[in-house]
Amino acid sequence: MYGIAFDPDVQGKTWCACSRLHDIPHWDFIRNVIGEGAVNISTDGGKTWSLPYAYDAPGALPKWTCCDVVVDPASPVEGRTLYAAMYSIDPYTYEHDGIAEARGNDYGGVWKSTDGGNTWQKKNTGLQTGNLNKHVYRLNLAPSGNLYAMITGANTTEGILDGGIYVSSDGAESWSFVGPHESNLRKWVTSFTFGESEQEIYCTTVTAWGNSSKGGLHRTLDGGRTWETIFDDAALKACNAEDGVEMTYDHYM
Repeated sequence: MYGIAFDPDVQGKTWCACSRLHDIPHWDFIRNVIGEGAVNISTDGGKTWSLPYAYDAPGALPKWTCCDVVVDPASPVEGRTLYAAMYSIDPYTYEHDGIAEARGNDYGGVWKSTDGGNTWQKKNTGLQTGNLNKHVYRLNLAPSGNLYAMITGANTTEGILDGGIYVSSDGAESWSFVGPHESNLRKWVTSFTFGESEQEIYCTTVTAWGNSSKGGLHRTLDGGRTWETIFDDAALKACNAEDGVEMTYDHYM
């Protein structure tokens, strides 16, 4: 289980984002990976769970890795609006040793349900346009109603594809990029959260081998227009060295 959402008005009603693929977003699992997943529902506080749709039914969520789910508390109780973070790389051809191999699928991105999870639609307009990386890992619905989606890294033969944080102000119908703006910061984002306001956003990133990405803790105080690094791997390494701790490449918040 990667994410969980509780109905704010119906006691015991809970949704969870699940996958058989473990350890996302570790280095080994930002590659072209395969893993089944789903959004499951419980009406008894998590004692029992069921799938609210059949995988082969029209409008079903793809049988694929799901990393997060959020519920819109302003949506009707009888037909809750849910958003699911699906984790995949768009279809592409990998060529090696004279062999062309089809990889990826069109399952990745943000999916939306307006009937409590029974049926779903993909909502990717403006989300990573021109970028194969649809490794959506985290969602956050702000009190304003704005929906934020965080895309972590995607390791391909072309290197690590950019990710980053996006925002939608129209219920996932369209998306705009928030940041970070430096390519080496947005290649491998692992988590994000808000500060005292929606304008104050913090995110963690990871340093990859070959230094194609820069790890550390970063923030914006103006909703993404500008970003600053609070500390990076060099500072963390120095701090750890004082305590005799080995350097880590994984940063979470």
